[in-house]
Amino acid sequence: MFLTQVPDTKSIGKSLYDGLMDLYDEVGHYWESLETLTFSGENGQENIVGIMKYFRNDPPLSIAGVVVSAIEDYQAGTRRFKDGTVEKLSLPEANVVKFLFEDGSWVCVRPSGTEPKCKFYFWGKEGLGGRGRVVVECVVTRCYESVLIFGSCYTTLVDIAQ
Repeated sequence: MFLTQVPDTKSIGKSLYDGLMDLYDEVGHYWESLETLTFSGENGQENIVGIMKYFRNDPPLSIAGVVVSAIEDYQAGTRRFKDGTVEKLSLPEANVVKFLFEDGSWVCVRPSGTEPKCKFYFWGKEGLGGRGRVVVECVVTRCYESVLIFGSCYTTLVDIAQ
């Protein structure tokens, strides 16, 4: 889509960057990130199991003030909406929990299959109208910071309990 606009952009005196910003204003701004928490040592795997259990059994209603609209549990094969309705997922079973937010962004949590790590995938889309990537980064970053705070607190609680 962008390449088809390049000749038009040049003919009206805009740079490629300006043309790209116009495209973002038209279709929206997207942002994604992958962050990983490593839990090494004797209790590493236990910490990861605890984090996944928490997100399944006592999920937050919001993260960093962003309201969770639905939770997808790929192990249970369900999508639970905040109003209590549940629908079946048609995806393969996996140890994954995904939080869908009212603003369209989401956070997905899963353990690594080969290392003592818990992976957090973040995705956000800023609505049409050109508020910019900064808005998306702020929403996803706030979610990420809240998850990291929880992960650190969980690790501390596990260490204290043992």
